[in-house]
Amino acid sequence: MKSLALASLLSLSASAFAGEPLDIHAGTMELGGSGTVELLASNGDTFVAVLLAPSFGYFITDNVELRAGVGIAAASGVSSVGVDLGAQYLFPGDSLRPYAGGHFGLGDNSDPVVGAQGGLLVPLSSAIALDLGARLDLILGQGMTAVHLPVGALGVRGFF
Repeated sequence: MKSLALASLLSLSASAFAGEPLDIHAGTMELGGSGTVELLASNGDTFVAVLLAPSFGYFITDNVELRAGVGIAAASGVSSVGVDLGAQYLFPGDSLRPYAGGHFGLGDNSDPVVGAQGGLLVPLSSAIALDLGARLDLILGQGMTAVHLPVGALGVRGFF
């Protein structure tokens, strides 16, 4: 009985990732967004932050996307907004599409941010995918450098 349940679960999992490939080519546009909940520690204090990040992209080739985004963060009654520009490379594939990229941005206090991101697009249809990703931000400014590593970002991206 246990083996039948396990086999059924594995079969359903495999079929969920065997959906139709994303219809992405040069000229495709993307509208999406992601969010993450983070536990932050600074100067002995710990607090929870929520980050929402809508984005827009345009594919200049079948695998290279230029992207622009806005990051809206809130933590312990303090909020901030930042903007970033970047590029991502989507690795070729028929179903799951890993990606890697980089970005440059400015926060609402004008501190520059450079970073890298990577993740996996899981197609739900030929035009919609779940975005499972992580990014590393290096925040430069005010005489200090800070590293920001929000892991576990979950998003949705639509391609048209």
